[in-house]
Amino acid sequence: MLRDRMSAQINRPRVPADAGQRRIRLTVPYSSWIKRMASMGPFLLTHCIYRIRATGTHYLPASGGVVLVGNHVSFADVVVLQAALPRAIRYLGAVWLFERWWLRWVMKWFEVIPVARTRPREAIQRAARSLEDGEVVCLFPEGGISRDGELQELRAGFSAMARLAGAPVVPFYIDGLSRSIFSFHGGRFFWKLPKGIRPEVRISLGSPLEPDEMNPAAARRRVLELKRSLQETRTAESGKAQERFSLNFTYLSAAEGGLQAGLT
Repeated sequence: MLRDRMSAQINRPRVPADAGQRRIRLTVPYSSWIKRMASMGPFLLTHCIYRIRATGTHYLPASGGVVLVGNHVSFADVVVLQAALPRAIRYLGAVWLFERWWLRWVMKWFEVIPVARTRPREAIQRAARSLEDGEVVCLFPEGGISRDGELQELRAGFSAMARLAGAPVVPFYIDGLSRSIFSFHGGRFFWKLPKGIRPEVRISLGSPLEPDEMNPAAARRRVLELKRSLQETRTAESGKAQERFSLNFTYLSAAEGGLQAGLT
């Protein structure tokens, strides 16, 4: 009898230890507070390096999936944009970034979606699933960092993922990084001196694209409109600053003249 009981124990089919827990297995969302707290370091450092000003942030929905499309002028674009916006952003990145050992862990930590030029549909489908889950997905449809700081022609992947998920597309423009050490200014990345201390970076978001604007040409026009608006604002502020300087100089010159007249 003992032998039969031992044989039954040995021949009994094995059941995985977590078999009874599979139905209640929890998953940690990308925007969980644990991950956000651990990711605060780079964004706090970004605010120490740059003075970031963002306008039009009310165009970013408080919840639900949304696609962000804009210009790409430096490696710092991703952290500056995240530091300026209140919602967690999932980016799309070229597959070669995952092949660099010193970048691979960063890509995985922030759950960047890899994009292979030979298999773009896979990235589009993954991005669409993220949008359906209510995430903010950002891509730079120029296909790479601009070599001259100007906005290049856009590609159509953003409209495909937005249509698949039924998500709005919000354009943006980043101004102030085209000459940074993280840009291609001067014909090389990184190996150059920084331009000033805590330079100002401005980010402008526009209203979501209309249905007839869900194409590369129309989206590019909207991004360029944001660029012109930022440049006009900078010019106006520069003129006001120069005017204040002129008034102060005139006042000081008059005060100095009055002082000399009083002494004589």
